[in-house]
Amino acid sequence: MAATLASYELRVMPSTVAQWEAGTERPNEAELLALAKSLVVPVSRLMGGRPTNLQDHRIAAGLTRAELAKRVRMREVGYTRLERANKWRADEERTGFLVRALGLSMQDLAEVSGVGPELENLLAEAVVGRWKTQLPDITRLIGMRRKRIGEVLEVLSSVFPEGMDVADVPRAAVVERFWGLLGDPVADPGAPGVWLLQGRFA
Repeated sequence: MAATLASYELRVMPSTVAQWEAGTERPNEAELLALAKSLVVPVSRLMGGRPTNLQDHRIAAGLTRAELAKRVRMREVGYTRLERANKWRADEERTGFLVRALGLSMQDLAEVSGVGPELENLLAEAVVGRWKTQLPDITRLIGMRRKRIGEVLEVLSSVFPEGMDVADVPRAAVVERFWGLLGDPVADPGAPGVWLLQGRFA
């Protein structure tokens, strides 16, 4: 394996490969991309979980920062700034380029825009009986139709015990159930979520 990786201009000791195989060490980005090429498998198969941020989605797609920046029509420095903050902000055109390059769902687009923690908190509040109060902010974050989100929140709030403390809400499960009830929609680059900027950027 080390010799195969060397053909991709990546010098790796056999002991390092053994650590990867044992799970005691993880390859860095360059190593992961080269490893996927050498094994002829998608990078995502080697990542051990669903990507939840912009960097991991890019790596899962097998793209460098420079390659993705070119695809979304941004300068690399501008794209890199967004990735490091995990706060995608761009116009509809560039968001469309990103969605197609990375194969994003609506949930993915929300997560790469950095709204994950806030959405988790709002959904936790919603399921313990205050969904109408949280509806405007959830709509603002993800930019989908308010009526549809309200229908989903009403169903979601009925799933959990009445009087449940918000601290006891299983947040990751609630988020997955929320997107599932929405039908796991494909990303809409023009939806007025927090990611959408008017005019051109970067």
